[in-house]
Amino acid sequence: MQTENTFQLHIFSIQGDEGYAGNIGFGALLVGSNYKMTFRLLITILTFLTFTVTAFGQTKGGQVIINSIEKKGYYYFPKDALNDSVLGILSKDSRLKYVAPNNRPICFQWNSICNDGEYYLTVTPQQIYFSSGHNNPNPNFLFWFFPIDSSQYSQIKKGLLKKTPKGFSSTPKYYKETQLFYFDKQFVDTFKIPDEWTDSIQQNLSIHCKAQIEEQLKKYFEIINSFIIHKSDKIKQLTDEDISRIKPKYLSSMKQEIIDWAPKKEQLQKWWTNNCYQHELCKKPNKF
Repeated sequence: MQTENTFQLHIFSIQGDEGYAGNIGFGALLVGSNYKMTFRLLITILTFLTFTVTAFGQTKGGQVIINSIEKKGYYYFPKDALNDSVLGILSKDSRLKYVAPNNRPICFQWNSICNDGEYYLTVTPQQIYFSSGHNNPNPNFLFWFFPIDSSQYSQIKKGLLKKTPKGFSSTPKYYKETQLFYFDKQFVDTFKIPDEWTDSIQQNLSIHCKAQIEEQLKKYFEIINSFIIHKSDKIKQLTDEDISRIKPKYLSSMKQEIIDWAPKKEQLQKWWTNNCYQHELCKKPNKF
């Protein structure tokens, strides 16, 4: 599956046209090993983007790395976080800090071969979002988010506190005062890793992963909507058309990690050239 000296991001049956993202279905699979940039290249690129290492701010053409807004115990993603010009989002790691009961995020997790890591559906008092995580060097992504209201959140939380959904483990002790966490212990990824990867097997994996994520998210939305009383208040999933317009964003608590995840110089240069709009430096895209 790994190809030497190649960085590819396969979005199910769609390959990222810029080497890191494309129009996505529901998730992504990282393939490749050579995606770390050298420190010298990093400084050169940051100079070109007119950013500093200590403050990734706005340029005239848009934002490359932005910050999530830290609420009282949960992340809030600003609307422009899904703009095409956004490469990554920084969020502080506050998982083990005390959070007031009315602000605790609700997280559903399953482990998957599709990204060699985990997928998360998270519900906060203001938003619901889909993301991925890893206990390895692979990138983490925010795939999408949309707003909900405090009443929807409260009903979901109340229902989950009464009874843990069947097939899920309840919140571990170390998360008791920070979030409601439900691990899908019933889910088992049926895809078998082959001894040798071929284009056909990779295509089969893409089809498998698309179906898996659609099925898992459908199940989770059914669970959370079962606790919402009025039909008109039930939470609707994004359509395939909505999601097809969104490019996944790197998501980390460390900006150096996002930088390390970024594509090779040539791919980043192409991305920036195509997305920097009227920025003065874009007139000289080769001057790294």
